Amino acid sequence: MTTKAPKKLSDIYGKGYFYGENSGYPAIGYDQAHPSWKEAIDFVKSFKEIPMQWLDVGCAFGYFLKEADEKGVSAFGVDISEYALQQLSDLPSKRSQSLAESLPFRNDAFDVVTAFDLVEHLYNPAAGLEEMVRVLKPGGVFLLTTPDPLLFNRDEETHFSEKPPSFWMKQMDTLGLTTRIRFFGEPFNVEILAIKRDKNSPANGLLREALAFLNSFNHDYFGERADILQVGPGPGYAVLRAGWSALHEKTENQSVRYFTESATLYIYNDSNKPMEVAMNIRCGREVPIKIYTHTERIGIERMQEEDGGWRIEADRFLVSPGGHQIELRCDDKNSVEIQAVSIDSKQKDYSEYNTSLPVDQYQRYKILQDTVNIIREQHRPQRILEVGGSPGQLTGFLPDDRITIADMEYCDIPDFQYADGLNLPFTDESFDIAASIDVLEHIAPKDRKAFITELVRVSKECVFLGAPFADPALREAEHILSEFIHTKLQHTHRFLDEHLSNPLPNREETIRFFQEKGLDTIV
Repeated sequence: MTTKAPKKLSDIYGKGYFYGENSGYPAIGYDQAHPSWKEAIDFVKSFKEIPMQWLDVGCAFGYFLKEADEKGVSAFGVDISEYALQQLSDLPSKRSQSLAESLPFRNDAFDVVTAFDLVEHLYNPAAGLEEMVRVLKPGGVFLLTTPDPLLFNRDEETHFSEKPPSFWMKQMDTLGLTTRIRFFGEPFNVEILAIKRDKNSPANGLLREALAFLNSFNHDYFGERADILQVGPGPGYAVLRAGWSALHEKTENQSVRYFTESATLYIYNDSNKPMEVAMNIRCGREVPIKIYTHTERIGIERMQEEDGGWRIEADRFLVSPGGHQIELRCDDKNSVEIQAVSIDSKQKDYSEYNTSLPVDQYQRYKILQDTVNIIREQHRPQRILEVGGSPGQLTGFLPDDRITIADMEYCDIPDFQYADGLNLPFTDESFDIAASIDVLEHIAPKDRKAFITELVRVSKECVFLGAPFADPALREAEHILSEFIHTKLQHTHRFLDEHLSNPLPNREETIRFFQEKGLDTIV
């Protein structure tokens, strides 16, 4: 039952990898610093009482298999590393060399599949997930862990596919799994628990017991204890993320958590439309809490004293599909007792979301929307790449088109690709349209032609380029605005400062370069 692995890939994960030479493992070695997943075994056993067949993909030395044996679970492991499979010689019959993308097992073979810190190492993570789901029985449990690149700042040369949480959630939903997510330990540690839906069973393949099991996958514990976070029905799913204390039992009927200065929540919009979020926070005292999303500060609509605490009602706010981090800040440096956080959500139309954007941003995307609708043929969906498009606002203007966002700043949307605009990881003419709005002026003048060349290369039909071009009046206005921000607001504006650090693009030169590439231009 052995699949021959490509030697080069197996060598990447040789002895040096497990002793920190080309990985983040400490020099003392994986055998001295390997993680333990004993709690996960007990957690899954609490749901599946039958004798389980368990597959651990990326099993490394096999310590997890040994833990499973000790707990009476029959577990099998696969790994690409020949060196890793030679360790723990007392487990030779329970491991096999295999790629995650081509597992040597029949369909529906396992009750549980785990992939601990594996998927970020795959060249084709979608294919790897599909294989792992293929060998999982309907009603089976899938547990995946991976770092979130939005918060993971360590450079790992073998992390070929670091993806934001929404990518994994969307992939797993497409493959027929119902998922829950949590963040544990370090803020970047993503854990996703899923159950494979059974098409032949009631309730769309998920029974009440399975849903209760998924809902017991909590921030820093497994179980059904009531936490401070309450999420109502709707397209939104929310979890605690970072900065929170452990759950304290304040009274027999009330649990609380604390934070100092800052704490975050994660909201996942699993629909294909924006959603409106209503948030209420109950504190132990009157506190000057501020609430932020990635792009804006959320106002406070109402704050009032209630029996035993203070209730803060935030202004309703809109979020796009994908994942969003919500930050609570308290500037008084004292510990804040949070008794409850409630999140309610409902789906909204993109028209409402789009018009909530800053007016200049709305204008630029509206022009692109109108342009695409003029040039499209017979209502055919367009394949569109937006370079520098984080956090993905274009999707709201062209929701029926197939949009990929490429940027060097991560955003938590499923169709995001981390990429340098000077070296796009796409083949020639991969997209009907390549677009870039308000990026060219942030690129060093010597690299601007290379940037435009890449846009032309990956586009099949046209390029849409939006940027401010050199003009004395514009430059004067930018200096005035920058001085106001620095002196009056005591603040810096990164993008404006970048404008001022480089000459703005020259319009005639840019047009001439497009023409040299054989493109007709309209300004």
